[in-house]
Amino acid sequence: MRNAQTLERLQEYSLILLRESLRIRYSNRTQRPIFSEKDLLANAEQFCDEYPIIFSTTHAIKNCFRRDFLFDYLIIDEASQVDLVTGVLALSVARNIVIVGDAKQLPNVIDSTISKQIQEITKRHTIPPHYDYSKHSFLSSMCNVLPNAPRVLLKEHYRCHPKIINFCNQKFYDNALVVLSEDNGEANVLEVYVSPAGNHARGHYNQREIDIIANEILPSTTIEPQEIGIITPYNKQKAHLQNAVGKD
Repeated sequence: MRNAQTLERLQEYSLILLRESLRIRYSNRTQRPIFSEKDLLANAEQFCDEYPIIFSTTHAIKNCFRRDFLFDYLIIDEASQVDLVTGVLALSVARNIVIVGDAKQLPNVIDSTISKQIQEITKRHTIPPHYDYSKHSFLSSMCNVLPNAPRVLLKEHYRCHPKIINFCNQKFYDNALVVLSEDNGEANVLEVYVSPAGNHARGHYNQREIDIIANEILPSTTIEPQEIGIITPYNKQKAHLQNAVGKD
């Protein structure tokens, strides 16, 4: 309970500071300028002075303003899922960059249809390993290229139930995370079903896992169907799951 109250106070104070900074910045601007799409190229500085925070994907950031325009700071979030090409393009529009990401999380997915082409380009141009598109996300490449860049671990965790995040904490983070979510004694927060070994997998499809979900897990739960989510990284497994348990 104490942690929840502390978080609420931090949120309250943060909002007060934000509103006060906005009041100071805009209180004397009784007439706000109106911009057209052409102003993004012709009056980029004035536009950013009025709207100093710009949201974009790494794919589109290069085209937000004219080519020679530089942002003071660029913050790239979820950088482990950003590919090298668009990440490098984003670098070209900023004076300073803050990269936020988690190397323990899933990297960007490379389409198998271009994987061979990437390998040929890498070999033909003798691209160094730390710039290998097929092996690195933007985050992992930057960590290899700039190993001495300052880093900060965002270690306070408020989201998951302690029994869930403690597994991740031990398995992946060497117990470095500070878990601040509450455990109210809920039962069955985390359970593991291990499918027996056997010749049940066909590429990206495993019938044994589907049988366990449909015949063991779902019949034993008291959770309402509309509150249940089933996650799989493979489309083929998803299709067979939907055939077994329905699309809803």
